[in-house]
Order: sequence, then C-alpha cells, then structure tokens
Amino acid sequence: MLPLPFVARLPDDGSDLLVSLQPTGRDWCWTIREQVGGYTHVRRVIVPDSVQTLDYATLGEASWASSATAGGLVHSMRVYSGVITSGAHVPAAELKPSDNVTVGDTCVDSTGRVWMITGLVDSDAVFGVDTGVTLGGRGERGASFLSGMGRPSDLTQGIVGDTYIDLTTGDVYQLRL
Repeated sequence: MLPLPFVARLPDDGSDLLVSLQPTGRDWCWTIREQVGGYTHVRRVIVPDSVQTLDYATLGEASWASSATAGGLVHSMRVYSGVITSGAHVPAAELKPSDNVTVGDTCVDSTGRVWMITGLVDSDAVFGVDTGVTLGGRGERGASFLSGMGRPSDLTQGIVGDTYIDLTTGDVYQLRL
C-alpha cells in the first residue's frame, strides 16, 4: 500500500517547509507536482530511509527503465492454467509467459484470482500474496481511465464512473450523473 497523496504549500513568509515522507522502495517513487503561477513542473524522486533532514533539491530522480536494459522486464503479468493457493510452488515453466519470472510478478490462475510471486525456489515461483483481485468473464464494460490534451468536453465518450486525466495539466475528472 503506497502513501496517500497530499498538498503541501510553501509558507507565505518564505521560511522553510518541512515534510516527512515515507522512504521509497525498489518499485515506487514519489511524484511531486510543483505549481507556481500557472506553471507546473513534475519530479519523480527517490526518498532514502534516513533520520536526517534532507534537502529537497538533493533527492535523486527516478527514471523509466527500458525492458531492453540489463535486468529485463521490471514486472510482468502471467497466466497459470491451474489453481494457485497461498504458499504454492509452481514450476516457472508452467507460467505463460515462462521467461524472466521474477519476484513481484503477478499471475492470474484458472479461477481468475490474481496472485503475486513473492519468492523463487530452484525453478519454482512461490506465491505468497493474494492481491484480492479476481478477473471476471466477459460482461458489461467496466469503468475506464481515459486521457487527452485538455479538459474533457461533451464529445468525450465514456460511461458514468470513467476517470479522465488532462495530460497538459494533470487534472483528473470523473464522469458523474
């Protein structure tokens, strides 16, 4: 579970603003939107685990890694034709796709349940986290996450519950009745 977003405003008197942030992990970073006079700058920063007060300007930047770089894919969604249970060991060769299986990958079993790989033992993937997500069969269209340049208009297609992000400002909208 990642931390919830919040707003921090610089003091009007020009003094320093002190914010406590949870240290980032290997798989996530803080996204910070700096907004000054209609201008928005986005930073994705790595926050080390430290008891010292750190200067914001010295925080390291996170960057996208190509799947072609050393280390291959960061995380993958896989499929397994059997039923997975907590603690199950499944041969990696039985997962589809079966290459580059790594801790953190998710896998959908034959019941539609989504599990996370929490360990690798020999050539087996170990499933230790039930994500609580079950994929259903074909049914009614669910809510979607839409995007575009600028605010959504009356011509923007969607159904009630859809979310829309304005890629120019980062503002998020939801279609309501």
